[in-house]
Amino acid sequence: SMFARISGPSAWKHSTRLLMLPIVVANSFSTFAVTDRYANAVVGALVADAASMGLHWIYDTDKVKSLVEESKNKDPAFFEPPSCPFYQYKSGRQSPYGAEALGMLRLLSSKQPRTLDQLSRDFASSFDSYDGYINKATKLLVQNLAEGKSYPNCGAVDSQANGMVKVPILVARYGGSPDFLTRVGEVVLVHQNHEVPVRIAKAAASILHRIATGHAIPDALAWAEQPGSPLDEQTRGEMAAAAASMAGCDTPPSWTAKLGPSCMLPSAFLVSLHILRVAGSYQEAVRLNLLAGGDQCSRSSFIGACFAAQDPDAVPPEWLAKVDAIGEIKSLVADLRAAAA
Repeated sequence: SMFARISGPSAWKHSTRLLMLPIVVANSFSTFAVTDRYANAVVGALVADAASMGLHWIYDTDKVKSLVEESKNKDPAFFEPPSCPFYQYKSGRQSPYGAEALGMLRLLSSKQPRTLDQLSRDFASSFDSYDGYINKATKLLVQNLAEGKSYPNCGAVDSQANGMVKVPILVARYGGSPDFLTRVGEVVLVHQNHEVPVRIAKAAASILHRIATGHAIPDALAWAEQPGSPLDEQTRGEMAAAAASMAGCDTPPSWTAKLGPSCMLPSAFLVSLHILRVAGSYQEAVRLNLLAGGDQCSRSSFIGACFAAQDPDAVPPEWLAKVDAIGEIKSLVADLRAAAA
């Protein structure tokens, strides 16, 4: 089947075995500096987003499967022709979520100091010249600012995955500072004035930061689930319930069928965590996530960031070469790290 073909010999009925395999990351932990891991996570997030754009927001997983099986190279990543039902972009372009991430990356990589209110306004106006699909939270932000609201009340009362998509950039910008998680929450409020995206972004940022400071993905997830981790009790409870519900769910469509396929949080976060548990590599994770259908792009940006933070060579050069904005992304990531220094 296609599932077995994409995942190689680890066919679905054996997927639980992946949990017991040692994750081998060569000797990269000692030589892969934390600041480089932060940078690699941002690149990994945006490449995974672009790789996922071609099948984005297809909720019918049978349709995803048949599109891939009937395609020339049988690969869901950088799918040709891009087949999202909500927007038509050329392959290599960021999804609407990736466009939001790029907008925030441009702002946070500048040395210009901004108040959070100014960041809200600048983020909203970054969409003035955007010719693509604009997400609901962004439309609401623009509308609230036009009505005279200011931070944090200008943010959309919306609990979709926009906050999670900002996490790799926020970890790279603020990771290591004592008020790191406070800063994450403040920037999520720039766009979404809602408790859930703030809570989930802090949880996702804690996990990504743990990986970037030299812990393998399974260890970081186990750490996050323990009482005493920076994650709040509600999120830890949601994670435990989601992990328990995955028993016997051996195919990507079964993951989203159980946990929810949409942009809503916490489900997009919880599906992402399951894929982090079962995938053996960056590319496998992106492909499995695509086959799970629904809002693959928000999930792939977090998943891609985690694998890229773990391994300096996670993102294949042939994928980097397919991303339209890769030159700008690399340059902005260097500026982001300079702004953080």
